[in-house]
Amino acid sequence: MKSFRQVATAGMLALAIAATGGIAPVQAHDEFSSLLDLICTDADGKPSNNFRESDRYLSIGKRFHRSVARAYPGAKMTCALPEGASTLLINFGMHDTSQGGSPVTLAAYLDGGPAVARTAAPGQLQTLSVNFGTATSLALEVTCAQPEACNSWVYFTVATVD
Repeated sequence: MKSFRQVATAGMLALAIAATGGIAPVQAHDEFSSLLDLICTDADGKPSNNFRESDRYLSIGKRFHRSVARAYPGAKMTCALPEGASTLLINFGMHDTSQGGSPVTLAAYLDGGPAVARTAAPGQLQTLSVNFGTATSLALEVTCAQPEACNSWVYFTVATVD
């Protein structure tokens, strides 16, 4: 026999669904506005933690920025692209105190093939823009020009999917 709580909960859920016109489809484009909202995995098939959410104030190129994400050199992730998504826009760099460190390259791949790459020196902000076309997956990789001098997080001040 169902308890009063179960019946009340089912009734409230039915009213909520009726009032909103139903349940939105999973992975509708409107649900994804940030790179970190995508469904991603790292190289070993586990949910990716190479690229992390970050809410930090920092100076890049002697200008004030607020980070939305960060990754350490060597980070790699592959993401499924939601239907209707067309573009990725990322602004990235290393904070000013990384002077003397190695430049970092952020490379994007679509469906396994190279798409675009940008390199930022310490204290420099770069922009990476990728048009998805008909691609169904996106991979990102952060590498260093000089691995022995690789010692700083890469910060993302913009990481949007439109």
